[in-house]
Order: sequence, then structure tokens, then C-alpha cells
Amino acid sequence: MLLAGLAIADELRASVPHARVVFAGSGTGPEVRRICRTGYEYVVMGGACEDRPVRAWRWPWTRWGEPRLLLKRIRPAAVVSLGGAIGESVGRAAAGLRLPLVILEQHVSASLTTRRLAAKAQLICLGFEETRRNLAANCPIRVTGIPLTRPDPPGGDAAPTDDAAVVRAGAGRLVILGDGGSSRTMNAVLPRAIGRLQEHIPHWRVVHRTHGDDVRPIKRLYRRFGIDAVTTGHIHNLPGLLARSDLVIATTPPSDVVELSVSATPIVAAIEADSPECSQVRTARTLAQRGACLLVEQPHQEQAWTQVLKPLLSDSGHRRRLAAAMQRHFRNDAAWHMAGMIRDLISSAAGRCVA
Repeated sequence: MLLAGLAIADELRASVPHARVVFAGSGTGPEVRRICRTGYEYVVMGGACEDRPVRAWRWPWTRWGEPRLLLKRIRPAAVVSLGGAIGESVGRAAAGLRLPLVILEQHVSASLTTRRLAAKAQLICLGFEETRRNLAANCPIRVTGIPLTRPDPPGGDAAPTDDAAVVRAGAGRLVILGDGGSSRTMNAVLPRAIGRLQEHIPHWRVVHRTHGDDVRPIKRLYRRFGIDAVTTGHIHNLPGLLARSDLVIATTPPSDVVELSVSATPIVAAIEADSPECSQVRTARTLAQRGACLLVEQPHQEQAWTQVLKPLLSDSGHRRRLAAAMQRHFRNDAAWHMAGMIRDLISSAAGRCVA
């Protein structure tokens, strides 16, 4: 949800240049760096954050008390919950202090946080119309789409020399995010499937992110099949890399097709047979039904990969159509609409206080 929050913040700052925007999060390194580079404040809730920039400050965390104290200290005009445990705790604190509360739900099925906060919110914004059906709320519900901001430029984070930061002119790039869930079988099958399709990707480079222990075995597999590939356990500035890629393969969960879609790159989501029917999986299935991404529900089978990848690798028009279908579900004006409604909500709340 980080990108959605940044998109809304950017729109608010564009219309109210002197507005103070503060993000609260768990303090993961990439998240802190991304937000602090934009000039916003960041509050680390919970455990300590490694290598956090000086503009990210930590707030002690013990359930609901500290979010309440934090809001009393900052005195925000409104609170926007982007989901998760921190979004819920700060949202509850905002409701207790009678601050305007806005909820953004980006998945097809409303999260537990959204359902718990729905009765306390003054505005709920949805990414999908289907979410409205099973959501009980006493406030306006608007289907705005998912607000997404552009990824970092290529130079946002210095990329290591082995993560394929530089690709030959005219070459394609396939990015595989196979480091989550039960994806070890997929990691072993994909090099073989790609090896069968080498005639369709003579000038492509593969960037394969996997678990640290699997880096060397996967690297040997690619070398065995003569595939131009970089295998790594970490990619610096992943959003920037995705924006310069031609096709992305990711395990869902934990990867989220909504977060990946900001790159405007065609996405293939791999869903393991034992994957829980969580919000990421339901959203991926809904987008696949609308032609916005492709699914591989038997990622342990080499044939399943060759059938899906062959038309994508051999036909650039197919990839463009898939990416365009995804982008139609993420409106460019979603952040602008949300920012406008937040300003109206703040003005309305201020008017009631004056009265």
C-alpha cells in the first residue's frame, strides 16, 4: 500500500503545498528510504529500523496507547488508513479522538482491518466495485480505483553490478520474483521451461530473485541451459527494475499484483496449490478474469509454464495488450479524486468545529 499512500500524498502536496504529511509504518529499509527521499516524515512504529535515515523517527509501540499519543502530538487534520496492523491501530486511535478517518481498500475482498474500521470511518475508497457487496459501513463508499505513483527512477537506489542494472540495447528483460511462499519447486522448473523457449528469447536477459540458499543452484541451472541470467538474493530499487522490464513472474502470495502493476509491465502470477485463499490471490484471480494478468496455478509443472510463456515471449503485442488491460483497472486520476475528497472532509470537519 506504500505506493498508493505516496500517490495520495503527492496530490495533497500539489494542491496544499504547505501541508504536513506524516507516514507511520513498520520501518523496513526500502519503505523508509522511499518515503524520506520524497521529503515526507516517517514514524517507525514497533521494532527498531535498520539503517533508517535521520528523517525517520521511531515511536514506542504498545498496542493502542502510543498511536493515540502520537496523534495527539501531531494533531493531524485527517488520518488515512492503508490497511495492516499499524493502519488499524492508528485508525482506531483516530476514531477515539474523533478525527476524520479515511480508509483505502485496494483488494477485491475487504481486509480484516477495513472491516473492523468501516463503522468508524467517514469515507471509504475502494479499488474494485465488487468489494462494496460485503462491506457494512455508515459512511460514503466511493470506488476510486487504485491510486498509484510512478516508481523510482533507475538511479533511485544504486544497484549492485550483478543485478542486471545494464541490459544490452534492444534486449528484453524477464524478472522472476521467486523468493516467497513455497516457490522452491517453481524456481527449479522455470529455468528448464525457459530453456525450451530459447528460440523465442535470443536477446533476453533473466533476472531471478530467490532465497539466499537457492542462488547458487539456480545459477547453475541457468548456466547448464545456456541462458543469459542473473540470480540474486536481493534487488536494489525493485520498482525501478520492474519499470525497465518486459515481463514479470511473481509468486502470489506474498507478491501482490496490485503493487507490481505500477510498473505497467505484463505480470504472470504463480499460485501454489496449497496457497491460502487470501486477498492477494482473490485479487489476482479477478484481474486474470478481466484479462489484466495471467495465472499459473500449477507452477511445479514445466508444461504449464511453457504454454503461458511462449506467446508472451514471442509476441510483444501480446505483452502490450496484457499491460494495457492491467492499467485500465488503475485509473490515473484515482489519487486526485481521493485527495479532493480528503480536503472536502477536512473542510467539513473544520466547519462543524467552528459552528
